[in-house]
Amino acid sequence: MGFKTEGHILGVWRVLRLVFEFLPPGEVNRKRARTHDGLYHAYVVGEANTRAVNHQIVREWRTMVKEHAEWEKYRERLVRQVKDFEKAKVAFAEEKAKFESDKKSEEWGYEGLRGKRRAAEELLSKERAEWKEVCKKDNQHMYAARNKITDLEAQITTLTKKVEDVGADKERVKAELQPRVASRDKYLRAKDVEIAEFKHRLR
Repeated sequence: MGFKTEGHILGVWRVLRLVFEFLPPGEVNRKRARTHDGLYHAYVVGEANTRAVNHQIVREWRTMVKEHAEWEKYRERLVRQVKDFEKAKVAFAEEKAKFESDKKSEEWGYEGLRGKRRAAEELLSKERAEWKEVCKKDNQHMYAARNKITDLEAQITTLTKKVEDVGADKERVKAELQPRVASRDKYLRAKDVEIAEFKHRLR
């Protein structure tokens, strides 16, 4: 066992006395029955086990610190992604509002052309009626009215073509934008779910 000083031995006995105070009576009697060397050996083994546990705790703590740092980096990355997504969501909302505004403008323009065509048709009908009346009275007036009718027919043809072109453009734009809007809406719903899961994990 080697040479032991008196102070060292007294220190060991103080430690053992403290240990005995926290042991049940049966365990105290069992340990009292052991020799001094046996008790000292148990103390050394216990101290070694304690140091081993402490070393294990330190290793686990270092691993925990490293994992915590990695988690913080991951969390910061997710927070940045959420912020980027929120910005993209705002931009998409603005783009969608602009699309709705443009769509209304197109509808108003389309209705305006249709209104002009209806007015031209009504004017043509009126001019035709007047032309029939004028034909009975004045050939010269009839010629001027005929030219006016011809011009009105040309205008109606042009307006009809414009209305058809605008209608075709409207359907084409609608067909192109609807899949985009649906895709964006689906993307936003998926991101909303992802953000909700992330916020739940952050709690």
